Amino acid sequence: MKKIFTLCAMMLAALTTSAKHQLDLTDLPNGWGSTYDAATQTITYEADAWGGRGWGFLDWTEEAGVQGFVDYSAYDYAVVCIEASALRSCLTVEYSDGKTMSADGPWLAATANGTFSAEPGTTVLYVKLDHDQPYLHQIYIQNQTWQAETPNNPAGTIKVLDAFLGTEEDLEAAKAGVVVPDVTVKHIGNPAATGWGDGTVFDAATSTITIGGDWDGIGWWLAQWDNEAAANVGADYSAYDNFVIEFAEPTAINGKVTVQYEDGGSSEVEFYANSSVAVVDLASESKSKVMQVFIQGPAGAKFVLADAYFCTADLAPEMPTTPMGTPVVVWEGSSNFGTDWDWAATFSVAAESLAGVTEGSYLEFTFEEDAAADYWQISLNAENQEGNLTSNAADLNEWGVATMAAGATSYKIRLNAEDAALLAEHGLHVSGYALTMTKVTLTNPLVYEVWTIAGGTNLMGSDWDTTDTNNDMTTTDGKIYTLVKEGVTLEKGVAYQFKAAKDHAWDVAYPSSNAQLTVEETAVYTVTFTYNAETNEVSASAVKTGEAGEIEKAYSVIGTINGDWDTDSYMTKGADGLYTVTITDLSAGSYEFKIRVNGDWGENYGAGGVPDGSNISVTVTEDGSAVVVTFDAETKAINYTVLSGADGISSVKAEAQRGAVYNLGGQKVKTAKGLVISNGKKYVVK
Repeated sequence: MKKIFTLCAMMLAALTTSAKHQLDLTDLPNGWGSTYDAATQTITYEADAWGGRGWGFLDWTEEAGVQGFVDYSAYDYAVVCIEASALRSCLTVEYSDGKTMSADGPWLAATANGTFSAEPGTTVLYVKLDHDQPYLHQIYIQNQTWQAETPNNPAGTIKVLDAFLGTEEDLEAAKAGVVVPDVTVKHIGNPAATGWGDGTVFDAATSTITIGGDWDGIGWWLAQWDNEAAANVGADYSAYDNFVIEFAEPTAINGKVTVQYEDGGSSEVEFYANSSVAVVDLASESKSKVMQVFIQGPAGAKFVLADAYFCTADLAPEMPTTPMGTPVVVWEGSSNFGTDWDWAATFSVAAESLAGVTEGSYLEFTFEEDAAADYWQISLNAENQEGNLTSNAADLNEWGVATMAAGATSYKIRLNAEDAALLAEHGLHVSGYALTMTKVTLTNPLVYEVWTIAGGTNLMGSDWDTTDTNNDMTTTDGKIYTLVKEGVTLEKGVAYQFKAAKDHAWDVAYPSSNAQLTVEETAVYTVTFTYNAETNEVSASAVKTGEAGEIEKAYSVIGTINGDWDTDSYMTKGADGLYTVTITDLSAGSYEFKIRVNGDWGENYGAGGVPDGSNISVTVTEDGSAVVVTFDAETKAINYTVLSGADGISSVKAEAQRGAVYNLGGQKVKTAKGLVISNGKKYVVK
């Protein structure tokens, strides 16, 4: 009898035990101070809102005047699996008496709750259910990341991977790592050690891809070997929408990223100079069978990688504007090449029609589809030249022609410098097999103006040098140009001046009176320069990035005393603290000069040591004379001494540079006016 009772009890237990109750991740309707994105299963919490987000279990039935409820008696735990987060999270299970409705809606007064607080990084949240409570009201995940600084409860995100009511065994399985995988981003690491084409390699130490020959490539082999099929099969990336390459440095040249599928198809995207990212849209019908991904470029191209990954569409970065011009039709007609290599059906495009063709230009050939053809071939030659163009060398078969699958309706190649030069001089000759060509278009890269920021050495690293390519600006649309200089030490109160100059010359430069940048604290800055080509406005902004040490200033004499106002004669500091320079071999006449700092007009001194003061005048009465200029950096006092040509400039110069000036009593002085002695001779200091 006891055995029969035991067996019945076991059967009853089996009947009352249910599989875990999955909670809906397409919507987390209950919440405050937060939002939920179902596409990425991510909760976003507002700062200082102590936000929560979760599920409600009570359905208000107005006719009956009572609450419906979920029977949770078969489950032991509420379990939520999350991706490791920087937030401190709390899972709360709330119960209700099932009768009381709050004043503002059909929510019921809570009678009790259970909570589980988790430190950042925890991936499984769980609360033991209280079966003595009458009704399960709601379950929510709260951001409880308290901190002393403002905001006390910072904003952040938690990605929900799985959520259910279940047994203790279900909980242990979740704690052991049986959770829904993250499908928003999948990083694929470094590309292969070698690619195709001599010299195409990846340097893991610098994360740099180097392309050997024109449009050689390197990439990631993602296919997997299938023993049953005895062949490689494509990898399943159906959870993702895009493939992304992020570059650690803006690209210096154009390139292309291609995703190839098991069915022979591919998805690709072209990126251009100054690109920071390349994004490929995966083909929806083929992304479950990805064979490989690779990057190509012209010979010698270098691409420095920061990351490579598959991701969902909402996380894909935006591609920059394509800097290519509008395609121009350079030939249109109907050239049927037939199936017997009928060279008489070939056609040519005159060099005059290929205006502006250059390295990076694209030629696209359009032809009619012929379902009967097993393959099509096309041969491209420069008119009256031997051999094929070399830009599409990777596409050529053993007979030197490009072969395309049946069903294709176009063929596109990017020209290298050699081919572009040939076409510009000789034009294009086209022949083919089993196709009817209808159109040829040419797309040339947009050629933007070159703008350079020129200014003082302390700001720009060179002294008003329009030819300094380190200060060339970049643009993606030919309208807004920018230049970012990092690690620039700037001094409080100094007006640093600069201009934007066109084509590395002063012929066209803005603004006419110089733009200025000042900072309110002596420090190290990242400076961003901006030039608007539509309004010719030039500006700069500075963001502090570090503390500045002691600033060593360079003082110089500038003016007609040097022949023009573009040349500085830099001064040296003597033992007495004075800065001195000697301007030699001056012809008789009148000259002007000022003292400026760090080769920049942002800080300069004129007559009487006045900041931005008037020019200092000096008169030389004899050819071959010299002028010794001294400057006191503390008092800003400026003095000069004229040494006549008959006084032996070479012997005087050394003494003058040491600031050796004496009064009539034989005492060495810093500054003086009137009659003084230097190098054994008498001079008048004005």
